[in-house]
Amino acid sequence: MACSKHFQELFEGMPHSLAGLIVILDGTSAHNMASLLEFMYRGEVHVSQESLSSFLKAAEYLQVCMFCHS
Repeated sequence: MACSKHFQELFEGMPHSLAGLIVILDGTSAHNMASLLEFMYRGEVHVSQESLSSFLKAAEYLQVCMFCHS
């Protein structure tokens, strides 16, 4: 299972009472975000050669890892 250390730290630090929270992610596109979420939920994703560089940069920015320990 993959996860994002960035998201873990972000959401663990938020009060549970925040409804309608909006998170703005500089450094990634909607397409890369969708691919990263697919990867985190399914464990695999198909990324085109043209998108690979920006996909990997977004994964690095969001600290996505294959096996995260809580």
